[in-house]
Amino acid sequence: MANTHVCSSGKLDINRRSLLLGMGAALAAGRPSLALAAGTSTARLVVLNLRGGLDGLSLVAPYGDPNLAPLRGQIMAPAVGKAGGMFDLGGFYGLHPAMPNLYAMYQAGEAAFVHAVGNIALTRSHFEGQDYLQSGAPELLTTGWLNRVMGLVPGASGMQSGISLATCEPLIVQGATITAGWAPDHFPESGSQFISSLTNLLAGDSLLAPAYAAGYADRTAFNTLLQSAPMAAGLTAFQQLAWAAGDFLASPQGPRIATIQSDSFDTHADQVVRLNTGLEELDGALLLLKQSLGAAWSNTVIMTITEFGRTAYANGDSTCGTDHGTAFAVILAGGAVSGGKVVANWPGLSASQLYQGRDLAPTTDVRSIAMGVLEAHLGLSAKSMKTVFPGVDVAPLTGLVTA
Repeated sequence: MANTHVCSSGKLDINRRSLLLGMGAALAAGRPSLALAAGTSTARLVVLNLRGGLDGLSLVAPYGDPNLAPLRGQIMAPAVGKAGGMFDLGGFYGLHPAMPNLYAMYQAGEAAFVHAVGNIALTRSHFEGQDYLQSGAPELLTTGWLNRVMGLVPGASGMQSGISLATCEPLIVQGATITAGWAPDHFPESGSQFISSLTNLLAGDSLLAPAYAAGYADRTAFNTLLQSAPMAAGLTAFQQLAWAAGDFLASPQGPRIATIQSDSFDTHADQVVRLNTGLEELDGALLLLKQSLGAAWSNTVIMTITEFGRTAYANGDSTCGTDHGTAFAVILAGGAVSGGKVVANWPGLSASQLYQGRDLAPTTDVRSIAMGVLEAHLGLSAKSMKTVFPGVDVAPLTGLVTA
């Protein structure tokens, strides 16, 4: 089967972008129109790709490690208990103060963290790191691990297999499984006369008429799922996508799996301000997901991924930023998460414990976290894991999801 991907937008009109996307998808061999059938699984999964290399030592700061403060200097957030200080995560770790909504989820047992996590290949290249992270294998593939997951979800097909909320198709959802794509429409609305004229123009074309019809039907199907109250004003583009993702996943006829990405976390300079802005946006997006998911939140897992962490020490005069590093931290949130904890085989931050003398050392493979979620939450078998992550040589991390 040809790899196909359908994109739609947030309005009911047809414009150049949606028409071309609909045609392109339908012209691919064998693509059926997206179907809206009642779902057989209530489990939902959202993967947030935080591109740029999120600094795990700031997101979840191991303030109990005596070597952290000398390495970090003034880029550290204020201490737990001080004004504007970190939120305490059990006496050793502190959550960045820009994330009060996530901390409330942690306190409610709906959020957990895994620290000292490593990518599949330990590279400090954004491009290679993202390729390994999204393809899910020790050798770079042209397909993504989440696409392979979507093909294994019991009872799911078409739109229900999964959705990518982006203006272009990321590698993580590319592959043989037919998936959907959605992004807000930025073109002006087309009038009914234009739509009618275009329909009549294409009616006699055996190739383009079915493509046009399929694109319009898919577009309408997406909009029927946007049933929540209007978005709040002032949301960033990332937060708008998070709200829409919750709407799509909340419907029994909607997708089981969604992925969104943010590009806010490459903090070489001015890290205190830039990271605070990025984490505030992420914190708001997590709350929006919870709100728009509604009752479906109780059976949802949200997992963050990033290509690498940042250096253990700060650049320059300690008020600047951090360079590309190695190990990072993963956020797990949702009503199905076994929360209120930080999971880590902590490697330490002394000079002899740092990876290559500069980075937090990885002790947990990111695939083991994903496997633990896929096994316990989506019910994938051990055999399926070998399809999702070819060449995997790690075991699923257990205890991340409620029974």
